[in-house]
Amino acid sequence: MTPRWLPTLPELFFIAVLLWLFAAGDGWSVLLADGDTGWHIRNGERILACACFPRADPFAIGTAGHLWFSWEWLTDVLYALLHRMAGLKAVVFFSGAVIAATFAVVLRHCLWRGANPLVALPVVLLATGASSLHFLARPHVLTLLLLAVCAWALDRDRREPTPWVWGLPLLVALWCNLHGGFLALFPMLAAVFLEACFEARGRARRYAWLTALCALATCVNPYGWRLHLHVLAYLQSDWIRNSIQEFQSPQFRSEGLLQFEMLLALGLVLWPGLARRRRWAGCGLLLFWGHQALGSARHVPIYCVTAAPYISSELEACWARWSNRTGRAALGQVLRRAGAEWRAWTTGFSSAPALLCGVLLMFPWGQRWPADFPANKFPSAIVNRNWGLLGGAPGQPAAVFSSDQWSDYLIYRRYPALRVFFDGRSDFFAVWRGPAYSRLLQGSPGCVELLKPAGVRLALVPVEWPLAGLLATRSDWKPVDRDFQAILFERVDAPRDTPKLAAPNSR
Repeated sequence: MTPRWLPTLPELFFIAVLLWLFAAGDGWSVLLADGDTGWHIRNGERILACACFPRADPFAIGTAGHLWFSWEWLTDVLYALLHRMAGLKAVVFFSGAVIAATFAVVLRHCLWRGANPLVALPVVLLATGASSLHFLARPHVLTLLLLAVCAWALDRDRREPTPWVWGLPLLVALWCNLHGGFLALFPMLAAVFLEACFEARGRARRYAWLTALCALATCVNPYGWRLHLHVLAYLQSDWIRNSIQEFQSPQFRSEGLLQFEMLLALGLVLWPGLARRRRWAGCGLLLFWGHQALGSARHVPIYCVTAAPYISSELEACWARWSNRTGRAALGQVLRRAGAEWRAWTTGFSSAPALLCGVLLMFPWGQRWPADFPANKFPSAIVNRNWGLLGGAPGQPAAVFSSDQWSDYLIYRRYPALRVFFDGRSDFFAVWRGPAYSRLLQGSPGCVELLKPAGVRLALVPVEWPLAGLLATRSDWKPVDRDFQAILFERVDAPRDTPKLAAPNSR
């Protein structure tokens, strides 16, 4: 046990990740590379204002009659409260801290399984780097943290049953209101149950009951069992899998995905060792989440969180067998002893992480705290210059078409003064408006005619889209403003009563 005032190794890792990924380098704005954060904040504000669970969409045009599942409503409320306290600064700081805490938990899990710190640290660094493709201020970061906690809790219970594991259903009841990723727990529960079926200790009944209670706990949400059907339909939607990048197979071109490739290869190489020692839960999880990650990039972080503890413990076993064949003076033995000296620094808790968080929040750190979404990804300049045009008249919100990401941003900046045609809620739009959005994105023949029945009078489109060229050639649409990334068009035959307004601070 380390002294209370000294940070443990996992706490040092938490501090390093927080500083390395967000307080330094590209800064906190990297967490705002996805516009979904914007509508999550505004939805949370609506829930707080009306004290009710949303079932109808408030952000888009022509959505009457389509049920909306706000399945992340509790995270939306949390983001809205954080935004109310300190704007985007609080939202990105919270999300960054959750990400850092996730991989600190994974490291502690690896060390608890007996991995030498010199083995566990490189594996968790690979897992952190591989997961970075999905480091965003979105509700899914809470799923990664809760999954890491549940993985460790189940692993501990398999070694020595404790009453603490019966707290998982309560955690799941919270989880299913934070993010739809609560379903990721059930492959883990299934793997633990199947492994228990082959054990002599007869714990299969214990895990069967635990799984049943967790399944019942998932119904504690505003939509009941209908939420499960909605999530399953969302995951199986052909349009989503073919159109949304994060649902497609990873492209091994970035550094993060090369790190995932290394972890995937390690999992396959070490899988026979797990099988020989009848670690069926680890075998099943490595295969299942490895397969899922190869089919959809959004599952890469889940593979990393679940696979890292098994990979590190198997690497430790291989290293032990190899070094035991050498003398004490051999390099492998020396490194193992050096790593073992850090074991005293792997357990316990200190105040160091809390102190660091307090320091980061108190000091401005130059221009690193975001006041708006990144200008290189979102059309903030055009929005500011055309603030009144993008607002419509009182009681008549402007109807705007844009990309799904930019529509999320427009919701953040101008809701309730505008409504969008399509935004990042692909689970809501996929079936009934997804094909129309695809035609507009591709600039298909006749696609512009899809906008008029919906009442769209403004189009803010990326300059590289074919649709920008199509609108520029039409007499019923005129360009209003443009810059290096976007063109704003207005429909000429659309009535307009535009108040002259200046753009306020985005907070």
